[in-house]
Amino acid sequence: MNSSWNEKKTMRSAMIKRMFFLGGELFLGMFVLLFSAGSWSYTGAWILGSLYLFSYLIFGLVLPRKTIEHRSTKKKNVPIYEKIIGVLSWIIGYGVYVVAGLDWRLTWSHEIPWFMFALAIFIFVMGMGIVLWSMIENPYFSTRVLKDEDHPIISTGPYQVIRHPGYLGMMTYLAVVPIILGSLYAMIPTIIILVLCYIRMRLEDNFLRKNLKGYSDYQKHVKNRLFRTFK
Repeated sequence: MNSSWNEKKTMRSAMIKRMFFLGGELFLGMFVLLFSAGSWSYTGAWILGSLYLFSYLIFGLVLPRKTIEHRSTKKKNVPIYEKIIGVLSWIIGYGVYVVAGLDWRLTWSHEIPWFMFALAIFIFVMGMGIVLWSMIENPYFSTRVLKDEDHPIISTGPYQVIRHPGYLGMMTYLAVVPIILGSLYAMIPTIIILVLCYIRMRLEDNFLRKNLKGYSDYQKHVKNRLFRTFK
């Protein structure tokens, strides 16, 4: 009983740390955006921050406890490519905010039509929805694959159509961040991030085929990585 209580305490502590990490990441993103823009009145920054905050709250309320606990656990034995791509994506991700903020301050881009702005918000929410659906279906959902990966193959929900719905959702909402921020120039570093996501997805797919039991059979059954092709 004491062991079980200690395990729950450790998991609760990890979940709290995860919440602080997400909050800190959001705060840092807002700081970079507003500092680069040189103004508190950068509307796009506040809207994007609100969208992320709303998404985090929904995820916290809807996700199964097992999924939250798994994502809160510190990951070890992460392949080197995961670490490299993760660091590059993190740096370039904040680079998107720097470019967008400077764009807003110096008015490099033309004003984006309201309907494109509204469409971008809708696409952002859809992308987050795909990620949420993937996480609900897959309790082992993680931002990083592990060398000692060992869990059942998930083939329900979006996983019965494509192998990496989480990446699809993430790439979907990331693609429209520059539009929400009103900066076409921010699309340049965003495209680099999307390419890194695609490379990471390909490497992860190959890694799982070699290291996760049953994944090769799953690849044969679900042939599409990101998009379903229609014939």
